[in-house]
Amino acid sequence: MPGHGPRCLSRAVAWAGLLMLVVLLGCSDKPDSPEAQIRARLDQAEKAAENRSLDELTDFIDEQYRDRSGRGKRDVTRLLTLYLLQNQSIHLFTRIKALSLTGPTRAQAEIVVAMAGQPIGGSGGLDLAKADLYHFDLEFIDRGGGDWKIFQAEWRQAHIGEFL
Repeated sequence: MPGHGPRCLSRAVAWAGLLMLVVLLGCSDKPDSPEAQIRARLDQAEKAAENRSLDELTDFIDEQYRDRSGRGKRDVTRLLTLYLLQNQSIHLFTRIKALSLTGPTRAQAEIVVAMAGQPIGGSGGLDLAKADLYHFDLEFIDRGGGDWKIFQAEWRQAHIGEFL
């Protein structure tokens, strides 16, 4: 993994957040709808992150994953390992801004995530101000039976207003 400075750590934080995203937002989807399946997968990812389970987290990344920086699943696994080693306590607050199907086995999601070492009380600015804030654009693929995996992602730092 090239680079070992603050930028590398920021990437690790962003990747960890990518796979630790989650909040079921009380959707009214049918239980077996693709949208509900993706939300359930995100809920599983959150539990895996809070339990610091690297194996479970990497299960959410598609084997064919590739991002614009050329990172694959192996690279993401290294970043997650670094993040888990550096953070003994993981707490998330997320908002799904958009979730849509782009085909029978493809979907896109726009998500904002606040990550902290202590519980985050909600969208109140004070709690969020203490967290690392990220905006993710994710692309999912269904590998069969609702096994939605992340196969592409982009992210940037977010601001508090995106959570309100």
